[in-house]
Amino acid sequence: MDARRPPDQQRQDDLAGALRPLGAAGVAVERNRDYDDTRPLLLLLAAVSAVVTVGAAGIATGLAAAEGRADLSTLAAVGAGPGVRRLLSLCQAGVIAVLGSALGIVAGLASALIVLAFTNQRYADRWPIEPPYPLVMPWLTLGVLVVVPLVAMLGAALLTRSRLPVERRLD
Repeated sequence: MDARRPPDQQRQDDLAGALRPLGAAGVAVERNRDYDDTRPLLLLLAAVSAVVTVGAAGIATGLAAAEGRADLSTLAAVGAGPGVRRLLSLCQAGVIAVLGSALGIVAGLASALIVLAFTNQRYADRWPIEPPYPLVMPWLTLGVLVVVPLVAMLGAALLTRSRLPVERRLD
C-alpha cells in the first residue's frame, strides 16, 4: 500500500468492507490541506507592534530631548554643530528602540514557547496520539521588527531641530 498519497474511493470502500464484520466502524480519510492563512495575521501583528514601538521610541526620545535641552544648549554654546545634536538624538532613539524591540521579541517568543509546551503536554495523554505543535520561528515577522529601530533612528534624526536658542544657565 502506498502511503505517500491519500487512498482513492475504491481502497476506502475495501477497508470499510473489511471492518464491517467487526461492528459499527466507519472509515474517514483526513486530507492534509496546506493552508498558510496565518501569514497575513502575523504581518498585521508585526505592523501594529512596529507602530507601537516607533511611537514609544519617539515619545521617549522627545522626553529625553526635553529633559536634556539645557545640555543641548550648552553643547551649542561651546560650538557643537547641529549634526552633534542630531547624532545624540539618533543614538537615544536607537538605544530605546533596540532595547524595546529586543525585550518585546524575547518576551513574545518566551510566552509562545511556554504556551506551546503546556499545550503539547496537555494533549500528550490523549488517544489517538496527536503530533505535538512545533515551534516555528516567524522569520519574516522578526525581520520586520528588526527594521523598526532603524525607522525610529531615522525619524529622530530627521525630526530633531537643527538650531536651538542659546540659553543662559543659572546653575
